[in-house]
Amino acid sequence: MINLDLMDNLKKLHITKAYIKNGRVYVHLGGYKLPTKIVKIIEHEPQVGSNYYGGKKVFIDNDIANIKHFLLSVSVHEAVEDWLKKTFFPDRHMNEVYKTIHKVAQEIEKKFHVRKWGLKSWKEYSRMVNKVWDKENE
Repeated sequence: MINLDLMDNLKKLHITKAYIKNGRVYVHLGGYKLPTKIVKIIEHEPQVGSNYYGGKKVFIDNDIANIKHFLLSVSVHEAVEDWLKKTFFPDRHMNEVYKTIHKVAQEIEKKFHVRKWGLKSWKEYSRMVNKVWDKENE
């Protein structure tokens, strides 16, 4: 059973710092410093971004990575998703919790993106994510 109150509280957290340096993404979420992840840009990433849970890398589709702040947003999303899984559901199979943690990570990512680059940029980013998803999953 997933504690929905916990998930609602986690959605309220804000990214206080996020950046990519030397091929790694660094994310501070509320009072938490998330583990750094190596950012790997690959061609034809079917999930747009993924982290293959448990690894030290996030994989980002090259079409998203071509726009610097889009690269940061999807890297933040993947780092948050991985942290949620490892921190709150370490013994659960990913299929059981993915939809819930994806939704939390997406809300945190959106707040971060809109605060940093604005709502218009978020809408452009969302369209790009959907376009890449459709292209990679034809």
